[in-house]
Amino acid sequence: MDKYYYFAASLPMLSLEGKLPFSKEVFLSDCQRLMDPQDFSLVRSLLEDDARPVDTNNAFYKEWVENVRKFRNEMVFYRAAKTSKDPYAYMRGTRYPEPYFVEVIEHASKSANPLSAEKMMDYVQWQFLDNLSVGHYFDFEFLMSYALKLKILERYDAFNSSKGKEAFDDMANEIVKKSRQEVEAVTQEMS
Repeated sequence: MDKYYYFAASLPMLSLEGKLPFSKEVFLSDCQRLMDPQDFSLVRSLLEDDARPVDTNNAFYKEWVENVRKFRNEMVFYRAAKTSKDPYAYMRGTRYPEPYFVEVIEHASKSANPLSAEKMMDYVQWQFLDNLSVGHYFDFEFLMSYALKLKILERYDAFNSSKGKEAFDDMANEIVKKSRQEVEAVTQEMS
């Protein structure tokens, strides 16, 4: 029987389109109470910064961090190309181009709705977590995947709250404003 059978079995199922059942803090509190200190430390580390390498032999953790790094590096290359900047000044580690990531990023960038674009990119991460979790139902790897999915859902829950919606709208308006200013600057230079 797996180490965290009862803990994992007590958790509600998560869906990217579903609701947040409880906060990361509630989950972390349960983890601290029910996990070995070393396992708890890894889960907490994932929730604080899921792209930070940590000294561990856990294959799930290492694969996740590597996946996040690759995805973020592809976003850096995409954005740098659009802004004529040097991507190597912003990326972390070595670039290993992932055609699927490039395709998703390009498709998301064409979305008129920034939230839809975020969901497209988070769907890729959710799928990766599902793939990493195959065969892991009541163990530590399942709980790490659960924590990361909870983190994604909590972000969307913040977007859906009135305060989150206001912050998101402000951010979207700022992006539109900045784009218009850049277009105006280029138009003035051409005149």
